[in-house]
Amino acid sequence: MIKIWTKNEPSLPPLENRAGWQSSGEFEGRKPLINNEFFFSGLRPFWIASRFAAAMTSFMVMFLMAVLWLKPASAAEGESKIVALVNADIITEFDIEAKTNFHAVSSTKPLTPEVRKQLRPQVIQELIDETLQLQEISARGVTVDDNAVLQSIEGIEKDNNMAAGGLMELLTKNKVPRESYLRYVKSQIGWNQVVQIRSPAVSPVSEAEVDSQIQTIQNAFGKPESLIAEIVLLHSSPISQAEHLQQAQYLVKRLRDGGDFLKLAQEFSESITSIDGGRIGWVHPKQLEPEIDEAIANLSVGQTSDVIKTARGFSIIKILNRRVGMIADPNSRQVTLQRLLFKNTKSTTASAANDKEILAKQIEPLRRGQKSCDEFLTAGLKAGAVNAGLESRKVSDLGNDERDAVSNLDELQVSSPLSGSLGTGLIMVCQWSGGEKMPSREQVRNSLSRQRFGRQSYKLLRDLQSRAFIEIRAE
Repeated sequence: MIKIWTKNEPSLPPLENRAGWQSSGEFEGRKPLINNEFFFSGLRPFWIASRFAAAMTSFMVMFLMAVLWLKPASAAEGESKIVALVNADIITEFDIEAKTNFHAVSSTKPLTPEVRKQLRPQVIQELIDETLQLQEISARGVTVDDNAVLQSIEGIEKDNNMAAGGLMELLTKNKVPRESYLRYVKSQIGWNQVVQIRSPAVSPVSEAEVDSQIQTIQNAFGKPESLIAEIVLLHSSPISQAEHLQQAQYLVKRLRDGGDFLKLAQEFSESITSIDGGRIGWVHPKQLEPEIDEAIANLSVGQTSDVIKTARGFSIIKILNRRVGMIADPNSRQVTLQRLLFKNTKSTTASAANDKEILAKQIEPLRRGQKSCDEFLTAGLKAGAVNAGLESRKVSDLGNDERDAVSNLDELQVSSPLSGSLGTGLIMVCQWSGGEKMPSREQVRNSLSRQRFGRQSYKLLRDLQSRAFIEIRAE
């Protein structure tokens, strides 16, 4: 349920609309903590009977004290004007100012009044979503450890080559209150836990799904592809379509003035791809909506589209790269391999099990921590293996077992043990050449898992929005 207040309404809503709402039901039926009808009717006889100025003054003081007692805590820190109500929580001008200043951290443009006006609808939506997430975090009894928040901040500083404390220093410089940013970080960490709690039935990615995705990648060979990223403003959010169109047009202008697409996608996009900076990945013609296919057909690498209207909202697309086929034919690639062989030993039936256990202990250290094929060979010889050869061959020329064992390995990774008539072998991939290597099964699995988690997160947030009582006050 969404209501837009008119501009001539007071900054604070009536008392009966603010205090102690119940958690369900329409707004009109929610019961306040203070029964104002009883509260004021009890004072009315005294007020009518008393015609002295002191009595009137006493009444006004009591009324003002009630209003002041219900004012938001942030009023002491900034502008107290209420902009939106989200269930029983309020969003004020102070919150909007802090969040808008936060956007300045990743912007190359100054926050002029015009820029602030353009940012305002999206900032309000972000604060609504953040508030809903924090409410659900609290309702689920999820606690976010301070160490987790600290580690998240340290990770951001490391990724951006900042000194310890550099992020907070940057935020302070841009007038972003520490408490506002910590609230944002906690909402993100806690929300991830909520999604996991509320989606226990979501099955892990199956081997069949991995196989299907790998087949899709292989089928792309020889076909034109575009690596694209998107910013999407959805029609389903509380902000009107007209405001979303205005916001999308502003983002296009900002991008063409040198804005960072991936950062803006993380900040503004309402699609699940915002998690990865709007990256959709490599796509073929006709994989996307017809409107998007048509709009990007003549774009060059590095160019950004105009606003594209689709059934789900407004989209902005950037072409990150283009090529023919995502990978070279996987079997035509050249691979350099170092082989080791642990020869079979003549053992009795009684000692066979023990020999296998000894061999496993010899092999396991060789499968991790080797920084080069030379190190792998040296360590293998010390462990009792023999050098079975270093050679470079096409994948298509390898035997079936070897091809299956190495096709999805990265450079300097070691295969699982391969049993043969002469003994047990290990293979390290020293180098790939002749085209881009296929992603490993683990990489494909992780990618599918992130997509599944993103879809579930998106679905849960939309569910909270549909059930929430949200009021946005018009300017």
